[in-house]
Amino acid sequence: MQKIKVKNVRKLICDTPATVEEDETLPEIALAFCDNPKTRTIYVVDKENRLKGIITLDDIVEIIFPEVIKIETGYEILHTFRGRCAKEIMIEAPLKVRDEDNIEEVLKKMLQNGIEEAPVVDEEDRVIGEINLLEILNVWVEKHII
Repeated sequence: MQKIKVKNVRKLICDTPATVEEDETLPEIALAFCDNPKTRTIYVVDKENRLKGIITLDDIVEIIFPEVIKIETGYEILHTFRGRCAKEIMIEAPLKVRDEDNIEEVLKKMLQNGIEEAPVVDEEDRVIGEINLLEILNVWVEKHII
């Protein structure tokens, strides 16, 4: 793959990343997921829009519907302590990237971390976008098929 930067790819599929502030409630987080059917990860930010963590769609579904999902007893105990606002539910972002990062390197990191999307942050860790595997695949398709 040629040397393409994140900034040249990140708006092909996802124009604006979904974010919530740390104190937003479970219904507000669920609504943020429902606002865009393509959203699979919500980025939790502070008042200055700096990345604090992530909440995945799988996480929120398990929290809202624990009685439906077959989970082990150990997780049920953990679940009761996870809280009901974004800062209590979120996990640390496994990867964050910058606009100037090389797409090939970002792809390698995403695959190593088993993630489909990653937040794009500026030099102060403010969320400015998102890059996902579909956008990277789109670049390959344009190069090889179209």
